[in-house]
Amino acid sequence: MIRVLTFCIALAPSLAAAGPVQVVNPGGSIQAAIEAAEDGDFVHVNTGTYDECLVLDDRNGKTVTLLGMGGASAPVVTCSAVGGTAVSVLDGQLIMRAIKVEVAGTGRGMSVGGSDSSLTVQQAEINDIDAASNASADGGGVACLDGATLVMTDVSLNGLSTEG
Repeated sequence: MIRVLTFCIALAPSLAAAGPVQVVNPGGSIQAAIEAAEDGDFVHVNTGTYDECLVLDDRNGKTVTLLGMGGASAPVVTCSAVGGTAVSVLDGQLIMRAIKVEVAGTGRGMSVGGSDSSLTVQQAEINDIDAASNASADGGGVACLDGATLVMTDVSLNGLSTEG
């Protein structure tokens, strides 16, 4: 019990220093929260399925953190747009934790491109991406292009197919 209390006290200063928090509930838009976020903001994404393709394209290089708040039932980002990418970082830094990514049809799971861009994915799943039917020449699962930085920790890649 004392260790847990000490752990909570040790975390409190770092959470207090974090940027403002926005909350997205099912029916809401993660993309709208990304666009509204300032540098250093956190977006808490509650359990549910979000059918949208997420894009961070900030010429000022802002950092946005998406945190899945579902516990064992992580929120799911599914991009059903033909040839769409579920999560794209064109410019800026995106950190994602505890969020599942699923793509139907010919889309890509995640993409990061540009020398000043980075994507960090932690405790996540990328599911059901058929690389063979992908419309892009860069593949279907995860693409890191043009000198960008991609860091993946504790990420499961499930149901990826190259047959077609």
